[in-house]
Amino acid sequence: MRLEEMQAALDSEARKKAAKLEKDNRHLTVAIRKKQERIDRLENSLRAMFNRCHDLPAMGTPGMCFFCGLRRECDRLRSVGKEEK
Repeated sequence: MRLEEMQAALDSEARKKAAKLEKDNRHLTVAIRKKQERIDRLENSLRAMFNRCHDLPAMGTPGMCFFCGLRRECDRLRSVGKEEK
């Protein structure tokens, strides 16, 4: 095998690997974007639930925040009651 033939074979193999990696990269980029969109939707749902839960004491259900195990996430995500702090 001559040097030129060997270089052509290696170049062809490298191109195949690069094309496969590019395809995998595109697939992973799409998957990450879909997962991020789902995370954003779920965080919006959580924000709405945390906002409702935080307003329950005003409706006569005291002490809900005291026993909540999600207090840190609630404080991070909710959009009501933050002006009180």
